[in-house]
Amino acid sequence: MMTLKSQAKQCGLIVLCIISLTVREVEARRYFLMERPMLGLDLSYEMEKSDRSGPNINRADTTHTFLERVDIETSGWVYHPALAEYKIKFSPEWEQDSTRSEG
Repeated sequence: MMTLKSQAKQCGLIVLCIISLTVREVEARRYFLMERPMLGLDLSYEMEKSDRSGPNINRADTTHTFLERVDIETSGWVYHPALAEYKIKFSPEWEQDSTRSEG
């Protein structure tokens, strides 16, 4: 005669076996993996000042350059890790120039 406690243990063991088999089936049907994306930012500023003077010219030019870049990168595999691995990187870059002339 089985006690209620031993029946509960057996039911719990059966449930754990079913859950572990289900998790293995889900992992076995996984045909791709994408790692967590990485994000990077790059900002830079450059100032250039040039003075020109001569008999007919007296001029000062100032140029400001802003450079912005965003890097987004991820990697993973398709179908099986031993078959096809990939790495994707997207890196758009913007440049803004401003020039002022005096004289």
